[in-house]
Amino acid sequence: MLQNQRQDNRHNIRLPNQATIPDLKQIYALQAQAQSNSGRTVELPFGDAPEDYILTIFRDKTKGDWLWMLYRGHGTDSFLEWSYVTPDPGVIHNVISAQFPGASLKPIVLSEDSARADFGPQNAYEALKASQVTTSNYDQQSISASQERQSATGGMSKLQRPTLEGELENLSVPNLLQSIAMGKMTGRLEIASNTDVANVHFFEGSPLHCVMRGVEGDAAIIELVGWSSGAFRFYPEPKTRVETVKKRLDWLLMEGAAFDDQYKFLNARGLTLESFVVRKHNNITESMFEQSVAKGACSDLRLLKGFYQSIDSKSTLVEVLRRRPLPKIDWVLVLYTLVSCDLVHFIENLPEAPKPAVAGVPPVDWQVVRTFEKSMLRADTELYTYPAFLYFLEKEFARFERFSQPFSIIIIEAVLRNAKNSKATDPLPLSAVKEVAKRVDRLKRKTDLLGHYETFGLALLLPLTDGTSARSFASRLADVIVSTPLTDDIDNTSLVLSIGTASIPESCQDLGAMLAMARPTKA
Repeated sequence: MLQNQRQDNRHNIRLPNQATIPDLKQIYALQAQAQSNSGRTVELPFGDAPEDYILTIFRDKTKGDWLWMLYRGHGTDSFLEWSYVTPDPGVIHNVISAQFPGASLKPIVLSEDSARADFGPQNAYEALKASQVTTSNYDQQSISASQERQSATGGMSKLQRPTLEGELENLSVPNLLQSIAMGKMTGRLEIASNTDVANVHFFEGSPLHCVMRGVEGDAAIIELVGWSSGAFRFYPEPKTRVETVKKRLDWLLMEGAAFDDQYKFLNARGLTLESFVVRKHNNITESMFEQSVAKGACSDLRLLKGFYQSIDSKSTLVEVLRRRPLPKIDWVLVLYTLVSCDLVHFIENLPEAPKPAVAGVPPVDWQVVRTFEKSMLRADTELYTYPAFLYFLEKEFARFERFSQPFSIIIIEAVLRNAKNSKATDPLPLSAVKEVAKRVDRLKRKTDLLGHYETFGLALLLPLTDGTSARSFASRLADVIVSTPLTDDIDNTSLVLSIGTASIPESCQDLGAMLAMARPTKA
């Protein structure tokens, strides 16, 4: 079913070509057309050459699955951009909106006569101040319809000049949000930090919708309050139809300040994603636990107990969060409560426990195993080759067919923006690839498998991991990868990181579709 080129078929239903990307209403109409023509592919072409695309949908009559594909180009010159199996047109709208964000996230160089005196064309936004991170699939739930600015601008690349711009070092996020509120401004505030991009949509000074990687709504604004570096721009735009912000701005600012204080409190006590979370009391009773947290910041006993029970004193924070995925504002609050109530603490390394020898058992020559394993590694990176990764992926799929246990994959693609041509990219040098692998290895479980994806990408196989946990883990991987420069020779402003995920059976039930869905959208 999956193919790299779209084959013209007279049985396909071709809709008229349109200049702009399809909006949510058009995608729903496309699904309705496929519903009434089950078993036939419905095509919606859009854009003009060389930026021409075709969105297709096919309804499998036997399985009832909805297969969506996006091709670039036509006929033999076309190639598959991505493929999704989902009954929800909203997911497809999210993915398309994320893939065609216009020029709003790209560097903007204003002419000297139109640039503001205090923010010239060489400010941090033009340099983007840090690496760009594109996330695919794992944050599709939180992207929502925030990219409605496509329809507002009337095309895929039309650019509107911002009416407000600057840097967070000179104007803090709370003051920035309050300034927009006092001015009763309507439009979109875009903030680019060193690891993420956030968008806040306003109507007459009130925030309606906020989205960043992995989170949206009230939680996104609460996290945003703690940003201390980055560059911002405000674009006048029509009122968005999406409303994910429910609380008043003044309440969100207070919650954001508290969240920022709690996060700094944890960092001061040595918290990192690689820290081991250890209980201070091994035999605490439920009543003692309730008494200890009675005066803590978090009043949700069920949440506190569930998280505390997931702490086994031998897992890192990222492992705990994979077992019990929580939004950042929730796990920070829970950990802050547990630490301040003297129930848990963090350590960098666990003491090694002695392994007693078993009498009467012949020794195993594990060196033979290491030698065999080495034959599956690429000599330059010491990571599993792409064929070896596919072999293990196939075995994991066989386990799924036998035991119905979910598993996921994460595909990581990192490139460097060419210094002479901003539209071109170069592969990472070998030292940087090894550093990316090293950072991933620090966070993954021993049962996870890291290998190459094709030539320049990396792929991570996550057994017994559902889609929610995989997307949460992928978001944390992105944070760690771009946290500091990969090497002394690489400036983070030139790094372009793309990460995608897919899960079986949540995303699909076929390995080919899984690999296509996990292929991240290019930044």
